[in-house]
Amino acid sequence: MYKNEVIETLGLPNRAINALLNANISTVGDLVSHKRSQVKNMRGIGTDCLNIIEERLHERGMYLGGVVYKSDRERLDAFTMNVLQYASEQYKQIFKS
Repeated sequence: MYKNEVIETLGLPNRAINALLNANISTVGDLVSHKRSQVKNMRGIGTDCLNIIEERLHERGMYLGGVVYKSDRERLDAFTMNVLQYASEQYKQIFKS
């Protein structure tokens, strides 16, 4: 799985790789364990680099913030569960006694 790959395999610009390595992030798993805001605030990571990082992760079914899916089906199941949970919470708020 991609989580154990070194970040150089993502095809990121050298500036982004160096910034991540300086922040002690050496694997894709290390990277996805960080929230978007944390990566954005790293020295050497600008908006363009952040967008490229997210694009490369999305290509592999991964996202900043620790969400890693093994398959499209797993991603769909997680999305469905989130939607159902949100709908349930909204229903409870609307129909409070």
